[in-house]
Amino acid sequence: MLSFASGHHAHSPRASRASRKIRIGLYLACTALSAPLQAGVPTMAAAASPQPAPEAREEPFQDPAIVAAAADEGVVVVSRDDVYILEQRVVTSGDDSPAIFGRSTGGGVTIINGEAETAGDDSVGIFAEAEGEGRNADVNAGTVITQGDNSGGIMVRAEGGYVQDSPYGPLAYGNAIVTSQDVRTSGANSIGVAAQSIGGAALVTSNQVATQGDGSIGIQAIGDAVVQVTSESVTTAGVGATGINAQSSEGGVTVQSGSVATTDAGAAGIVAEGYADVVVISDSVSTAGDPVGKETPAAVGILASSEAGNVVVESGAVSTQGRGATGIQANAYGGVTITSASVTALGDGAKGIDVSNVTGAVNIDSGIVDVSGDLAHGINVLSEQGRVNITSAAVTTRGDFSSGIKVVPGGSVTIDSGTVDTTGDYAMGIEIFSTGGDVTVASGAITTDGTRSNGISAVALTSGGDVDIEADSVATGGFSSDAIYASAGSNLTVKAGSLSTRGEESTGVFANAYDSVGITVESIATQGALSAGVSAQSEGGSVAVEVGSVTTAGDSSVGIYGGALEDVTIAAGSVVTTGDRLVRTDPDTGETIYFD
Repeated sequence: MLSFASGHHAHSPRASRASRKIRIGLYLACTALSAPLQAGVPTMAAAASPQPAPEAREEPFQDPAIVAAAADEGVVVVSRDDVYILEQRVVTSGDDSPAIFGRSTGGGVTIINGEAETAGDDSVGIFAEAEGEGRNADVNAGTVITQGDNSGGIMVRAEGGYVQDSPYGPLAYGNAIVTSQDVRTSGANSIGVAAQSIGGAALVTSNQVATQGDGSIGIQAIGDAVVQVTSESVTTAGVGATGINAQSSEGGVTVQSGSVATTDAGAAGIVAEGYADVVVISDSVSTAGDPVGKETPAAVGILASSEAGNVVVESGAVSTQGRGATGIQANAYGGVTITSASVTALGDGAKGIDVSNVTGAVNIDSGIVDVSGDLAHGINVLSEQGRVNITSAAVTTRGDFSSGIKVVPGGSVTIDSGTVDTTGDYAMGIEIFSTGGDVTVASGAITTDGTRSNGISAVALTSGGDVDIEADSVATGGFSSDAIYASAGSNLTVKAGSLSTRGEESTGVFANAYDSVGITVESIATQGALSAGVSAQSEGGSVAVEVGSVTTAGDSSVGIYGGALEDVTIAAGSVVTTGDRLVRTDPDTGETIYFD
């Protein structure tokens, strides 16, 4: 089996196998190929946008022994210097029978191939390994098909990579480069395209990749410098068969993808992880399948993570299914920017968009998010220090403990939301708990239907933290579910069109602040017991309430309550309360309890 996993040199095919027809050429290639085999590639630090792989190659050098060989034999070339292989079509049928195998122990490797096909186990389609310092391993292939287990389509490895400063910025040498049109694998543990550079860059440009076996990743690119993947289409059908996996230990990662579809457990769509900035641009991703044990993770649509830099995700449509499945997950030390057209996530613990970062701003521009399952949030953000800005068209969740938009920021947060609809218990429409800044919310229509599911819950815990809420309409249907619940370390302002609650202990507006409180609402209607229209308090400032109409129908449900250290001003068009005084018996003591 040819593998990059262990970090050791891949072994050559066993030439003693009697059933094989294999040709081995040991030669020194012409020195004219040296320049293209060691061309430098700009690192992410030198170029903000993806850079193309080196374009020019000189006229191919063809070894006479290779040219004269029969078309159905494999090609193996091992050299101390540069290796160059040009083959139109190569087919093998036995085990341990790669179609094309090229290795240089001291130089670079370039392989150009039209078609390569293998049928046996441990039979890679095209394998290239360059061990020379600063020398590239480069494969340009048309169609590659493998059928056996442990038989990757294209596997490329460069071991002598390094990064060197230049007048144009840092350049990476000793790169693993793949350009392919159509790659298909059928067996288990048979990666479609794999590119790995030790010390250099990994660059993959792919038209179409399809794998069917368990553990058969579509495209895998791993490097110490910049890693770039450009792909039109990837499909996988096996357990743990991620669509695109791109990783850099010291550089940045860029993935540009058309469509990715995975259909089994633990198979993520796109995984991009880097030390520096990580960029993912994707048209569509779909994943499905529950994780199996601890070895297979949840089926994430897009996972983008940066250890020391920023993360940018531009996504069209993402659809995920399975326990713990997340549509878009972004983790960064720095800032996070996400632009998403639509995300659908189905499964307990699923999340539509999930973000965590340490410092820097979080900016999310989201179209539609639809999530079903318990403990499944629509948009979930945890930011330790940065500012959070969210623009959302529509969020829907169906499940307990499944808030529409949930944000826990260490800095200020601004949310501009269209519609939010939740149907489970403990599923708030918009939930914000800021420990270090102001909270600003502008929302369209918000609807919740479960127990303890506030429409808007906004808390600015820090002293000096203001809360400013504007809402077109908020309606809640469950027990202890306020339409708007707000608490501020400094000033608090609420402006709303219509607010309504149906459950007991469900206030229209509950507002508490250290400094001033200002509330302006067109209409408020509550139906349950102990459900005031407005309850507003200021510990050290004033309260001003202006409402068009307030109607409460439940027992012990005050129309408007205002309390403050300084002035309390109330202006109301009409206030109607129809409930009685609520009287209950304590189930433990038997005492009668009267509620005001």
